Amino acid sequence: MRRLLKYIDPDSIDSYIDITKPGTYTLGRSGTIRLRSRYASRIHALISVSPQDEKAVLIDGDGQVPSRNGTLINGRIISGRNILEGEKSSFLKPGDEIRIGREGFIYIEEDVIDTDEDKTVEVVYEWD
Repeated sequence: MRRLLKYIDPDSIDSYIDITKPGTYTLGRSGTIRLRSRYASRIHALISVSPQDEKAVLIDGDGQVPSRNGTLINGRIISGRNILEGEKSSFLKPGDEIRIGREGFIYIEEDVIDTDEDKTVEVVYEWD
């Protein structure tokens, strides 16, 4: 199964980030997935893909310290230093919208059946 983050930007063509490989992906101004938003922390959130069950979980902050402004999933805030209550993580489901500051992503899962060139996507890891 392939896992992608679709970068939401109404002013440009669709960009996709491949997060299929098990491991941890960092989102933030200094993350492996770089964000431009001034509302994003250096390491604002983590996406961890488990090698055992292949589930993806979004964790606010760097794993120890939450982000200052929190992370939104489908309009619901998780964690954040300024938030008194809330979850610190959430399993991702296809179609979930992730918002960090003004930047956003849609989480996609797709079965890879064939490799027609028409169906390939551009994979982008950093926006400058």
